[in-house]
Amino acid sequence: MIPRVPCIYIPGKLSNEAVEVFLPVVLCYGIEGCWIWSGTFVVGGRLAMVIVFTLTAVLLVLGLVEARRHRKNLNDVPIRILVNGTRGKTTLARLLIASLNAQGIRTMGRTTGSEATIIYPDGSVKPIVRKRRARVYELVPFFKEVSLESSRGVSSGLGPVQCVVVECMALQAENQVAFRDWLVRPTHVFITNTYVDHVPEMGPTRESTAQVLSLCVPRKSALYVSDSFYDGLDAKVVHVCEEVPIEDPLIHPSCMAMAWAFLKDMGFGIETLQAGVSAFVPDKGLLEPFPLRGGGVFVPSFSVNDETCMEETIRKWSSSCGGKVNVVFNSRKDREQRILLFKNVMSRVCDLVDDVLVIGDYPKKVAFYIGYGAVPCSVEEVFDKVSSSSGAVFVGLGNIKGAGEELIGKLQSCDGGCGDGCDDGGDGKGAV
Repeated sequence: MIPRVPCIYIPGKLSNEAVEVFLPVVLCYGIEGCWIWSGTFVVGGRLAMVIVFTLTAVLLVLGLVEARRHRKNLNDVPIRILVNGTRGKTTLARLLIASLNAQGIRTMGRTTGSEATIIYPDGSVKPIVRKRRARVYELVPFFKEVSLESSRGVSSGLGPVQCVVVECMALQAENQVAFRDWLVRPTHVFITNTYVDHVPEMGPTRESTAQVLSLCVPRKSALYVSDSFYDGLDAKVVHVCEEVPIEDPLIHPSCMAMAWAFLKDMGFGIETLQAGVSAFVPDKGLLEPFPLRGGGVFVPSFSVNDETCMEETIRKWSSSCGGKVNVVFNSRKDREQRILLFKNVMSRVCDLVDDVLVIGDYPKKVAFYIGYGAVPCSVEEVFDKVSSSSGAVFVGLGNIKGAGEELIGKLQSCDGGCGDGCDDGGDGKGAV
């Protein structure tokens, strides 16, 4: 079996799949191994070796050219902000972008929350359309777009892009390092919080998660954090704990505090943060709870999917309504670990939950595994149950993609007046 080589970045016009097959042979087996492999599976003899090494040389030259171009694109932007953490990355990134642009600092951003987007200095948004699964290499064409926007700004008299805010999409340790050393090389890093979520990539504890997240932090950079896992890093660690005299139902207080800490360090006043809050446009997955025709409430918190926040969300709404809540859990076949996390949550809050309705991928198997009376349902069945309920509270958890988005769309399109449902209990998102 040909081993895979992590963190190989190649020119955009070449396929990653080709490199994952071809380049490891050259790197791992050397000349002799390349001769054996090519002679056995390709055409054999000297011709095969010439082809292999010619392609390798071309690949390396193109890669070096692109790496040099990317490094220049990075250096042209003096402030490069990387937002990492478990929850609240998209919210914080969007708040920073809005605040800096409101202050006149031309800022571009890239978020990968419920929908991957590029945000321009004028506030316009362009969705990122992927033909394949997400790849960390996407940061290279993003910085090309930043360079183009700088050129447009200079020619129009607006000036170049002065700051970028990038939401970290890396999970594996090697990709965290790639963000740090090659893809972004951030001057400022934010780690919003450290919860257990992506267990296969980051481990089963908060400590192991912190170890992986810390790999994105360059030496001597400014690091804004809300907990103590990162005190030993060789960075300027800023512990954010100050309360901010500004509230917004769609922005978690910890995100507000982190943005305010950074803006103060930049020399700006509270009015800059207020302007950012006023211009803030939430991610499409960040929605306020909305009333149902029967007097109930639906809480679209499908983007809440780590163990800590799922439990907090259930407890908060149970307390707010003074009774049990119903949970709609959306499963994804590529996020199986979240099923285990939710099962762990149910073991502690089952007395606060009435019904568990499972939608998404493999609902029968997932419901059986979760237990606690979980029922497999289609989106239509949940819609009928939710829309006809009388005073009940439904909390969506797990994953927003797929069935979660479908259910939210159907409920939002349902015309019905506001009922007498529960108080929204704050932002209703458990966003952080």
